[in-house]
Amino acid sequence: MAAFPARAQEDGLAWVQIEAQPSLAQARESIRGYAAELVDVNGFSLGSNWYAIALGPYNRQDAEQVLRVLRAEGTIPRDSYIAEREDYQQQFWPVEASTLAQTSPEVQEQPEATPQAAPALEPQIS
Repeated sequence: MAAFPARAQEDGLAWVQIEAQPSLAQARESIRGYAAELVDVNGFSLGSNWYAIALGPYNRQDAEQVLRVLRAEGTIPRDSYIAEREDYQQQFWPVEASTLAQTSPEVQEQPEATPQAAPALEPQIS
């Protein structure tokens, strides 16, 4: 598997969109092949029954580097390009994951901590 820069932890996130498919079934079939060879593979709904396969998220500079390297190696299609968070809707791959939610603080919900009773202290006899 190709290794690339760590996921971006800041605003200005970008993905390398490598493919779009006209059905969820076709997108899932295609994405399995990419996921076997590449890291950071994600699948998103684009709306209008189209589904994107993208790598990331990265900061913009890292996304451009990933795009250049993988195009030059012939690992991804030549028409791959940089996409922004706003280009994507619901995530379908990896299953049970959401890189959009991870990168959007207003979407993240933290469960409220349940206060736990302090343990009872045993009296010490000297």
